[in-house]
Amino acid sequence: MENILLIISNAATIFFTLIISLTLIIPRITMKKYILLSTVVTIMLVLPYAVDMYLNGIASATNKILITISIPSFLYFFLVSKYRNGKVIFAFCFGDMVMLTIGTGCGILSTLCGGNIWVLFFGRLLLAPVAEFLILKLMRSFYQIVSEKDKSGWWLIAAISVLFYIILVYSGSNPAPIKDRPADFPLYIAFIAAMGLTFVVIFRTIATQQKIIRYEQTEKLMTIQLHSFENTIKTLEQNEKKFRIIRHDLKHYENGLLSLAQNGSREDILEFINNAAEIVPIDEPVHYCESTALNSILTFYLGLAKEADCNVEIKFQLSFALPVKDIELCMVFANAIENAIHACQKISDSSKRKIRITCLDSPQFVLEVANTYAENIRLDESGVPISTEKNHGYGTQSILAFAEKYHALVDYDMNGEWFKLRVLISN
Repeated sequence: MENILLIISNAATIFFTLIISLTLIIPRITMKKYILLSTVVTIMLVLPYAVDMYLNGIASATNKILITISIPSFLYFFLVSKYRNGKVIFAFCFGDMVMLTIGTGCGILSTLCGGNIWVLFFGRLLLAPVAEFLILKLMRSFYQIVSEKDKSGWWLIAAISVLFYIILVYSGSNPAPIKDRPADFPLYIAFIAAMGLTFVVIFRTIATQQKIIRYEQTEKLMTIQLHSFENTIKTLEQNEKKFRIIRHDLKHYENGLLSLAQNGSREDILEFINNAAEIVPIDEPVHYCESTALNSILTFYLGLAKEADCNVEIKFQLSFALPVKDIELCMVFANAIENAIHACQKISDSSKRKIRITCLDSPQFVLEVANTYAENIRLDESGVPISTEKNHGYGTQSILAFAEKYHALVDYDMNGEWFKLRVLISN
């Protein structure tokens, strides 16, 4: 009975070791193929190992684990990984280190409980899926974002991982298994704690550096966009003035045409109409709110939406008193609508391209831009969309920078066919 329990717990440990590493790897193939292929490979590695333990003994199977599992699994990780560098080495070592820590930790706990096999069995079977769940929920998204954004320093992180891995394996098995060396328990536990703390410090440092870089980039981006919007607003305001002038002049043309109709010849009337036709009035901007800048930006970008064959619905209840500077609010509207247009353009059926814009200023300022979408949208651990396209994603960063500056709440939500962005600003 004890032997069966050890075989099951050892096989489960290997299974979750592979799953953790597979969770961290960013595949070069589609996710569907990756999951299917990884399932097959995991079964092909774990099942023979379990049979080998049953037929030839746990010690014999464990002595061959480097050849039967470690090397084949690493080769598989290397083949399917998008990045064939230090990142795949880290993912491989990290999965092993997590499960080695759980395995040896349960062994130590079993020894402290008088060699109780049930403590070892249930400890491994319960802690392994918990570790996988925590890594999936708390680490995977952040790690993959870091992998995509940070291209340097991974060989150093891989070297640290390999060093920790070697020390963990060697100290856990020499001169005897750690569960049989109670005197070394404190030192071994201290090493595991130091190892975990080292990785926490490494990734917190990377996250801090990325945040600083992102803020610097966003600040530059906001400055560029502000200048761009100021120029756009000036152009739109000039067009609006031209429209007023044209509308004023049309009264004189109407009077002239009426006079010619009463007294002039047919040729004079046609000549007058041809001359008047040279003045082509621009479309009169729709009045959404009292802010000239915001009204102009909305007119411009909603015009782009209509040019992209998007069906636009808009609901505005906005007074003149805006909670923030109108030029910066213009940037939020422009980026949000532009992102919505970009998402809608990926829908082949133009009848399904829909954008809904809602803006209310009571009791709090709320902006919601909703759009239909064709492709699955990836969100990071904070619920923010992740852009995988080159030269995209800056609009989202700009909106987040705005929210950071004004302590606004930003929420992204996917509900059925709609993807929604909500921005809430306290008045």
